[in-house]
Amino acid sequence: MINSYGDFSFLDCVKECLVTMRCKSVNYFKGANYCETNYEDKASAVDKFTTKTGWVYSERTHWPEVSVLLHVQGTTGRTGGLEVILFY
Repeated sequence: MINSYGDFSFLDCVKECLVTMRCKSVNYFKGANYCETNYEDKASAVDKFTTKTGWVYSERTHWPEVSVLLHVQGTTGRTGGLEVILFY
């Protein structure tokens, strides 16, 4: 795991992975709005992959191709003061 975040939507979780160069996948628990970004995906961590009730697993390769535009928006926020804008 790269990092974990509380009070995130699934889209916030995906955005965090998109702006994290090494991120390959995310785990998301909707009941707690909890996000985990991962260095590995199911193929590279076969022995670590498990399914658990309430958790959603998604890989970066499953998401549509997007262009990511980042710009500074102060010094607060979940992405270190950056706003993430996705273009499909």
